[in-house]
Amino acid sequence: MDGPRLWDAFVSRCDLCLDFHTPTRNRTTMYHARADTSRPAVDGLARAVDANVILGGAGDD
Repeated sequence: MDGPRLWDAFVSRCDLCLDFHTPTRNRTTMYHARADTSRPAVDGLARAVDANVILGGAGDD
């Protein structure tokens, strides 16, 4: 499935997205969350995952 069809069929219908990554060998990945912290529910979810850093902002339109 190509990107636009995947977006239309699945991603655009989601209320939130969690994107997990693992580090490559011999590297460490800092656990962080990116969230629009001006929205209380989103801010609460970002804090609930107990990330080391929360990057706040609305993101791109």
